[in-house]
Amino acid sequence: MTSNDAVRVAFGSPEAPLSGAWRFWVNGSDVYLSIREQGGIWKMSLHESGEWFWAFTRESGIKVTDRPDTRRGKEWTRAPEFKPGWVLAAAISVPRADDKHDLPVLDGVHKFDSVIWLEEPEIGWEVQLVLLFAADQEADPERDLGESGAIVKFDLDNGEALWLMAQKRRMTAEEIRTIVRIRDEEWGQGTLSGTGTGNAAGSVGGPIHWVTTSPKGPPMIVQIGLGEHNWDVKS
Repeated sequence: MTSNDAVRVAFGSPEAPLSGAWRFWVNGSDVYLSIREQGGIWKMSLHESGEWFWAFTRESGIKVTDRPDTRRGKEWTRAPEFKPGWVLAAAISVPRADDKHDLPVLDGVHKFDSVIWLEEPEIGWEVQLVLLFAADQEADPERDLGESGAIVKFDLDNGEALWLMAQKRRMTAEEIRTIVRIRDEEWGQGTLSGTGTGNAAGSVGGPIHWVTTSPKGPPMIVQIGLGEHNWDVKS
């Protein structure tokens, strides 16, 4: 599918969403992504100039703690081609380390008729949303790279194309331990407070987002689902 409009992708189902709606859109030859539940807070920008960054939005008023002169939390430059004509831009990881990622996202994602729903990963697996730039708009990732899972292609004004791919892989034992540690030790068990079914973010549950570096270099946003054990909910 080729699109010039914003595309939204979510995991799970409208009845039990595992993620918010990830939104991807282009402006000329610049590419942007955010997630609905935090779209007013941050976004990732991949500019044609090669200046790419993850940053808090101007509207959020948030500055980076150790860099008060900027809203940018992660900056990098366009990567070199990993194969002639192809550049890996960024990735979003949705892992399921165990059976405790059990709280659905309550951000109204089900209200969007245009959401592309992807099956949630099995326990011990992750699904990655991968962004690939192709120098030729006639290029095809399955034909040229042997990669299946294409969701949508954006044709850019500069003659390039952006492909959004979904790739499933089994997690290593170390990756599973890291996800559990971040979820349960760094965030704590029973340490997030809420009243009834609401909190400051608008829902008890839903994921947290950790921006790190993917094994292949470019930044990766890891969406870590929370469980009931992460919340101290008062009725």
